Parts: sequence; C-alpha cells; structure tokens
Amino acid sequence: MRFITNLLIDQKKIDDINRVIVQDQFHEQLEAIRQINLNFRQRPSITEQEFPPDVLSSQALLNQIEPVMIHDCDARNGMEYAKSILFSGYDESKAKFLALEGEAQLTTHVVTQVIKAEIVPTCKVSFYFYSKSSLLEQQSNYVKYSNDITSDSNLDYIHDRNELLVSSVFGDSVLFIDGPLIGGNISGYNLRLVGLLHQKNILPVFIVKNSESSLVIDNSPEFRGKYNSDLHWAYSVLKPGQRSALFQYTDQINHSNSKVFCYIKPFYRVTTQRIEFSVPSFQTKYNIHQ
Repeated sequence: MRFITNLLIDQKKIDDINRVIVQDQFHEQLEAIRQINLNFRQRPSITEQEFPPDVLSSQALLNQIEPVMIHDCDARNGMEYAKSILFSGYDESKAKFLALEGEAQLTTHVVTQVIKAEIVPTCKVSFYFYSKSSLLEQQSNYVKYSNDITSDSNLDYIHDRNELLVSSVFGDSVLFIDGPLIGGNISGYNLRLVGLLHQKNILPVFIVKNSESSLVIDNSPEFRGKYNSDLHWAYSVLKPGQRSALFQYTDQINHSNSKVFCYIKPFYRVTTQRIEFSVPSFQTKYNIHQ
C-alpha cells in the first residue's frame, strides 16, 4: 500500500456507484419461496448481524504496543485529516422471517462514501431461505439446506459484503467496517478481504460495538477480577475523547489470525468501542497529499 490520495474522482464514476444492486435472481427466489406457502411463527424482525463470538486461541499472545495506557484524542486533528482523504463506511440491516419450514433472511448492505463533500451510497439487497428439511431443498433450487443457520448465513453475508466492498469502494481511501476482524468462521474471509482492499490502496478499519472479549483484563493482574469484560474495563477507565493503548493479538498456532486493536470512548455515557486493524494495515506507512 502506498496510501496517496488526491481527492480527484471523475463524476461519471461517482454516478456509477450511486445505485441499488439487487442480488442475482432475487425476484425468482422470492417467488419460489412464496410457492412453499410458509407458515410464519411471528412477525418479521429487524436484527443485528450475528457475528461469531470472540472465541480466541488459548495459544494466543497479547502485547501492549504502547507503554502509556490512556491517550487523549483531538477531534480537530481528525477533522483536518478527513479533508485530505477519501473515506467511507459499511453497515448492514437484516430482517428475519421465522417460519415452521425454516428461516428467511433479507439483508441490505450499504456502503456510504464521502466524496467532494457529497455523501454517495451504494446498496445491495440479498435474500436467502434456510431449512433443515432436505425435502424442501430437493423441491426448490432456492432453499438452502442448513444444520447451522447462523454459521451458513454468516458465510453468505460475508461473501455478499466482500463482493460489494471490493467492487464499489474507491481506491486511495479509508474504509470503516462494522464488525470484528477476527472471529470464528469469518476470520479467513476478512483477512482475504483486507488483502484485496490493500491492492486498491484502501485501508480497512474494523469497529466492534458489542463484545464479551476479556483479552486485556485476563492478561493483566491489575484488572483481572475487577471487570466483567474489556468493554466494561475501557468504559470505566476512559474519559470521553480518550483511547486505550494499542495491543497486538497473535494466535501462536495460526499466525495469520493477528490484529492490532484499541478501545475508544467517543462521548459521555456512550459505550466504548473496539477499533481493529490487520497487522499489514497497521504497518502501512502513510503518505498523505492534499
């Protein structure tokens, strides 16, 4: 990665990404599932994406990179920095339809890019139906047999998300992604995504809002037993506008499962968040040009 930006984007390219993308055979899938004549158990519900829990290796190594534990952040520096770069953010919204025959998931993936003081959204809509009934799968090409819907739907979600990010996010930019970098069956896909984004000179930053991780407190005699989780610890010790020291986690069995992270408390009475980078992202040398 060179990470040099000039903020010059052709207007036609901006117009090309300002659109809604519908999954291939989206309407055919909906019609096929309607033909099953589902018996719904409850009204559709809007849910958060179910990321795998922070199950980290027992052979992990955690290092505190910075000697000072708490750092003050200056939002004014960030405002000036943002004027010199392209940046974007990704999030999703998911609706679940629970039926006796299985579970349908409708997901809206949204990338919002800030370009020339203009907010440009790209949206992709995907639909899947999962069932433990092999008979239903045989009767329809659009029923996905699954014994573990959470795991299988995560893989479909991550595939659709990665495809959208690689195809639509402009190069020479910073990309904020909702969700963890390392976790369960998504780790390898996330690390491959990072590599593809680096090829376009995109710096991905992963943001975790909810987590039961206790990496920091478990590795510190000073904190162990005092806090319920790392988020609890960070919320207690950080003041608004502060971040923790940077830490590096490395799985000693699979060294590719490695990340650099810190906790940040942006506002008063707002829960802390974990900010994560891949190690190659963190090691990037920045060269910013107006």
